[in-house]
Amino acid sequence: METQNEIFDKPSGRILRYILECGEATVKDIEDGVQVTRNAVRIQVDHLVSQGLLGSRLVKNERGRPYKVYFVTDKGRDSLPNLYKDLAKSLWQEISKITNSRRKEEIVNTISSKLADDYKSKVIGDSVKERLDHFVAELNK
Repeated sequence: METQNEIFDKPSGRILRYILECGEATVKDIEDGVQVTRNAVRIQVDHLVSQGLLGSRLVKNERGRPYKVYFVTDKGRDSLPNLYKDLAKSLWQEISKITNSRRKEEIVNTISSKLADDYKSKVIGDSVKERLDHFVAELNK
């Protein structure tokens, strides 16, 4: 099985990640952002579109030719590795480095409140275990 870095080292993975980070991108944007040739971008984008991992929409200007912008589809998002553990670990390491304990507490409380608000309607159950199971299920979505 490939590691997360190996997936993103491949041209198609780098393109998916780039578009995901940008929201949407043109072939030129991808060429500049991923630093590969226009032909390589077109080949990879066509392949990703045919797999249903990328979608596109046509943008029409008052002047000039219309052009396509590409975006990552739900299927494309689902195909990417789950980096939440890495993100959470990195965030926690950085928060731990903060020496001002009041500021550290403010940050943790703000994040906690935000997560609680986001998930409170979805985390149901009578027991702590049931609520925890629902919470884990929501995070896995």
